Amino acid sequence: MTIEHPDMPGERLSSLAKVPVDQPVEEVYASVTPSELDELLPELVGKVYQAAPPSERGFLVKYLMQPLGAMALLTVANGVFAKIRFQGGFNNLQVRMEDLQAVQPEDVVALANRVQQMSVHALNGLGQMLASSPTLASSAVALVLIKILRDRAKCSRDDDSRIRSVPHAPERRAHSA
Repeated sequence: MTIEHPDMPGERLSSLAKVPVDQPVEEVYASVTPSELDELLPELVGKVYQAAPPSERGFLVKYLMQPLGAMALLTVANGVFAKIRFQGGFNNLQVRMEDLQAVQPEDVVALANRVQQMSVHALNGLGQMLASSPTLASSAVALVLIKILRDRAKCSRDDDSRIRSVPHAPERRAHSA
């Protein structure tokens, strides 16, 4: 089974059921490329949403909605998140339990994908948010996601520090003879 992704016409996402969360993280994710990992992260977020108790789903949705503007929210999952955003006024984001009845795990995958499109590392803070919630962090899929996001954030910080430590060569000009 595949899920049509409303934000990427012609492209298909694999089913949430295909996300490997039952195997050790190192075994599954050690061999994937960074771009493959970027494709899997939104699906893992959808699995976390699916496994989360209803009382915690609102926190996850709110976190994912915060960095997106109105136009982006209108284009994700047939505008379900834009409706939630405008319930209490645009500047007062509140996610109520009744709002979540219309949100499916596939919608959260689309939302996480849009957040990640905004910035490759925009999801990195999600690991910290999940780890701070004992209920969310208690699921196996959340633990997998937390580990991946922490590892990815650490690699990103390491890459940034390497770039800053490399001396920049002066610009060379071609000499005409």
